[in-house]
Amino acid sequence: MSHTGRSGQFCLTASALVFSADATRVLVHRHKRYPVVIPPGGHVDPGEHPWTAVLRELEEEVGIVPDQLQVLTPLAFTPGPGRLPTPVDLDVHEVSAEATHTDVMFAFVIDGAPRGLPALGESQELAWLTVAELATHPDVPARIAAVAGALQPSLALWPRLPATAVGGDVRPALG
Repeated sequence: MSHTGRSGQFCLTASALVFSADATRVLVHRHKRYPVVIPPGGHVDPGEHPWTAVLRELEEEVGIVPDQLQVLTPLAFTPGPGRLPTPVDLDVHEVSAEATHTDVMFAFVIDGAPRGLPALGESQELAWLTVAELATHPDVPARIAAVAGALQPSLALWPRLPATAVGGDVRPALG
């Protein structure tokens, strides 16, 4: 799939707000095409679920595999087939004059550093920034700093589930 699709098209993306174990820092990277510093994420492929896409993008862009992560969800639920965490944000934003992204953002906690490295062709510039640093960084979009700033104070109260314990079969039900 092309990065932005056809002119005027809305593209679905999925992103990951990854907090350090103590919830004081957020993992970001410098985008490989645009002059921005953002959380990992990317386009949802045709037929792919946003949850599947965000886990794929985490591994490709920053070297994180699902068993390193706990997903933060504002709603408790019993994990099982097809049960998915609640996204923490849904944002529609212009990427250029002819492209718009609809981004589904999930929140995670990781204990330690990513086990792998960004894939070849991905940005190699990773950083752990505090919420205050996100808010003042000239290349971090204000919407990213705002979401991280709104979530951080209450993260200790949110249920944390192993990312490998949720998801299951995310294909649409037939019938």
